[in-house]
Amino acid sequence: MINSIKDLKEVNGKEIVIMDELREKFPEKFNESGQMDYKWFESEIRPNKHIYVRHDKDSLTFNMMTKPVSEGGKGCQFTDLIEVAIHMCHYLNQKFPCRQNSLTITKLQEALMWQADRDADRIKRGVEGENKL
Repeated sequence: MINSIKDLKEVNGKEIVIMDELREKFPEKFNESGQMDYKWFESEIRPNKHIYVRHDKDSLTFNMMTKPVSEGGKGCQFTDLIEVAIHMCHYLNQKFPCRQNSLTITKLQEALMWQADRDADRIKRGVEGENKL
């Protein structure tokens, strides 16, 4: 399934970092055995990028937001995961179309709609991005 997102470059404005490509972009950050300089990664990449794909390990990683933006929170929200799930379901439904896949896509889209409604309400009340009801 990880191949289903190979053409996906960003989610909700968040760039997807292809870990396999970091070696090509930053060869000086890898030693002869191919190991990455993790101090560099933790200080330069992770604070600014929040979605990572490793095609060689069939791995998809999200750094999740742990506090509100008003308190310096950075990272993904669960709606970002839903967006990726929708993309994966579309891929699956193109290969193996069925009612259940279509319904899954519809329900995931519905979840995003309800979250957008929630966000609009929070903006209207002036509490968006804060730990308030």
